[in-house]
Amino acid sequence: MRQTILLNRILWISVAILAIIAWFSTRDRKPEPPSEEERVAAPTRASLAGPQKIKPQDDLHDYDFYFEDWEIPDLRDTDVSGGELLFGFKNNEELQAFLNAANQRNIPVLSSNSKLALARVSVRGIEDLAKLASVLPEDMEVQRNMPVYAPSPTMPIENSELVSFGSKTLSWLGVPENNAEWGKNQKVAILDTGIWTDHDAFQNANITQIDLLNPEESIPGQYDGHGTAVASLIAGNSKSVKGIAPAVELLSIRVLDGEGKGSTFTLAEGIVEAVDRGAGIISLSLGSESDNAVLRKAVNYAIEHGAMIVASAGNEGAKQITYPAAYPDVVGVTSVDAGSRIASFSNTGEGVDLAAPGIGLQAAWIQDQEVTFSGTSASAPLVAGALAGILSSEHNLTTPEALQLLTTYANDGYAAGKDAKLGHGVINLDRVVNRNQRGIYDIAVGGYHITPLTSSASNKSFEITVQNRGTEWLSGSTLDLTVDNTRKSFRLGSMKPGEVLTAEWFLTPEQILNPEGTLIKATIQASGRPDSRPENNSWSTQIVLPSEKNR
Repeated sequence: MRQTILLNRILWISVAILAIIAWFSTRDRKPEPPSEEERVAAPTRASLAGPQKIKPQDDLHDYDFYFEDWEIPDLRDTDVSGGELLFGFKNNEELQAFLNAANQRNIPVLSSNSKLALARVSVRGIEDLAKLASVLPEDMEVQRNMPVYAPSPTMPIENSELVSFGSKTLSWLGVPENNAEWGKNQKVAILDTGIWTDHDAFQNANITQIDLLNPEESIPGQYDGHGTAVASLIAGNSKSVKGIAPAVELLSIRVLDGEGKGSTFTLAEGIVEAVDRGAGIISLSLGSESDNAVLRKAVNYAIEHGAMIVASAGNEGAKQITYPAAYPDVVGVTSVDAGSRIASFSNTGEGVDLAAPGIGLQAAWIQDQEVTFSGTSASAPLVAGALAGILSSEHNLTTPEALQLLTTYANDGYAAGKDAKLGHGVINLDRVVNRNQRGIYDIAVGGYHITPLTSSASNKSFEITVQNRGTEWLSGSTLDLTVDNTRKSFRLGSMKPGEVLTAEWFLTPEQILNPEGTLIKATIQASGRPDSRPENNSWSTQIVLPSEKNR
């Protein structure tokens, strides 16, 4: 009976996979490759046709199947992961028993990973797998080899308030002007499309390349330079492309093809490879739309061996971030512009830990090109590089302690404290580096937070946040808030370093319903002390609230 149930389970998963593949074979996930002008001009959200979830069947044991009446159609050679199952075993002994049994019966296994106790099998051989039912353990996990993607490219948004960073990313973050030694003795792994190491941005860089893709998976495409751009934001060292930690040792592991596509099995292998080769930080500008056991196993392997994973939240503009960024022990990163506004394409939600620049960054590309790079793909490597930079300059710190510094000294924005948009806030390396220097007076406007509307028939409150980003106590600061030419001043009490206070205002029903939006300006002034960073003393935005039919 156990064998019948297990076999039927495998069959049902295979049938669902084949149905999904047949449906996807009529569609293209990617748009036409962008023109040179579009690609150089910065990334719009191109929709991802994500995989459908296979619903569990509670009554599989009520069905009988006969292999002689069942035909397995050929699968597209380019859709490798779509026609594969992953068998997860409790331990390596069970995996080896399965591999030995498959070998004795001449049943091909595509690949396996002893560290994660995983076997990768093509559904083309599902008939042969029936012969193995007797050696498959009851607690074996079976799942599809799910696809993973680099975040979709983003394009300029018309009439957007977002401000690009260009070549000013490092100074905006507060990276010391002489950061030539940042990253020294630190190894960061980048799992992506590989790196064009001949680019001028990587002169004298220490880069090791590993390719985990099979020849049939090495498809060229518009994402070929994605890994190069990501790497340049960490280790770039040319006049026009400067990385945050240029002295770092990079371990480039290719897990995505030129179309920005890979599989969870290859990604899991890449994480294990990175850990085993000594990478303390792993940067992932990629993700999957759903949780899966294989990815969780790989993430747990990294955590158990002391490595930290930093991953992009995704560019779908959704209220749920992609995996593995969504895992609690992975640092999920979203994007902001040079005005600390969250990018409209950035995914938000549970699992966002930090935010970093992600609009119009100067980066390297293949064939010695340079591009304007945008998206959470740009933000994640900046956080990974920041961790490497801190660890290289403060040798007594552990990686979790370096992360704690980034979160503690992040610039708060939107809701006070950790929120679903920016997590703990936007990384600020100037605050980290100078945290023990006395005499820094810095009061800043963080942003606004408005709770979801339930009705437009009554006044609606919103909050403006103010943060003490200096190293000294402040008292008597004044916040001037102007909403549609109506001004109000707030006198703030004493604020310790790092503290965040909020001021509340109400929008009228007319302002809520105004399709043109409501102009809000906020200015903060410290009392009796010159402000060390006056550029962050003011903030403005046009709030356009969604109509009731769109809420």
